[in-house]
Formats: sequence, structure tokens, C-alpha cells
Amino acid sequence: MAETMVVRMDLGPCAVCGRPAFTVYGGGTVVLADQAPLCGNCVRRIRFLYPVSQRMQRDMWITDDALVKLNTEEVREVMKTAPDRLENLRDANDGCDAVFRVDQVQTEKTGLFRIPVLRLKGYPLYGRFNMGEDAVLIHEGTAYPVHLDDVAGGSLLSRAGEAGYECTLKIPAKGIPASPGDTVVKTGRQEKL
Repeated sequence: MAETMVVRMDLGPCAVCGRPAFTVYGGGTVVLADQAPLCGNCVRRIRFLYPVSQRMQRDMWITDDALVKLNTEEVREVMKTAPDRLENLRDANDGCDAVFRVDQVQTEKTGLFRIPVLRLKGYPLYGRFNMGEDAVLIHEGTAYPVHLDDVAGGSLLSRAGEAGYECTLKIPAKGIPASPGDTVVKTGRQEKL
């Protein structure tokens, strides 16, 4: 009797939770140092601790991801402390739902009588930013209400707006100053900022 070959669309069960670890269709799976797969759900739970970056070098994208250097046991230990570390980060940021660190600022002129646009490139430290949301830009201690016209992924691996992945926030810039080191925060209590 001839054996049938089975082609899997996943990498097998996740090393931590046991769910199928998909790399297709935006699954977000990473392969750890001990070659065990970590599913996208588990990756999202700890990605804020291990941001991924990409840079262009000699016409090739080079990815720097500290998460893939961990083995299964190290990831399990990190998973135990991740909720407390997230809460500590939230407490340090006055309980905001999401925080974005600005690393680079570009001002784009859109026309003679049109409002210029700020492109803020950086990383969500935690939480998620979505297109169309309202947020607050904190520049030198002053809070400026902003509207997110667009949230774009900054690299090939990006999950636009998710913690730990580089992205660009596009906001109308009328009277709004911005510089590297500023933060954009999202909270239901924006009036308190």
C-alpha cells in the first residue's frame, strides 16, 4: 500500500499553548531557537517585550528579532511574568490603553491651502493603534489631541499598529509640534491628560 503525503498549512502545535502554529494568512508564528514553533497568539502576548526591527542592507532586508533567540523554556518563563510587566508599563504611563514611542518625524506638505501631515515613525510600546482612532500626542509635557488618519506597517513583517512592530502614524499637523522622543497615547480618559 502506498503512503499518502500530507501537506500541512501549519508548523505543528505551538510549544506553549498547543494551538496550531500558522505562518500563512497572517498567522504570525515564529520558530524559536530550539526549532519549536510559537503561535501568533503567544507571540502577541510577549511581543511588547521583544520588538522586531528590519533594516535594509545591500538591497536585502535584515530582520532583528530577539524572540527567535529564546528557547521554549525561556519563553514559558517570560509568559509567566509578561502580565505583571505589562501592568508595570501601564502604571508607568498613567494607565493609558496604548503608548507609541516616536523615533522619527516627517512633515509632508499636501498643498497650498491644505493642512500638512505629520508622519510619526516608531513603535507601539504596548496596546494597538488603528486607523481612524483619536489619540493624544504628548510633546514636552503638553498634550495635543490628534486623529490617526492612517496607521501603516514599517517593514515586511509589520502588523500595523501592534505592539513591538515598527509602524508609521499619519496625523493632520495643524499647530501640532512633534519630535523624536514624544509619545502618542490612546486612552478612554484622554481628557485627564
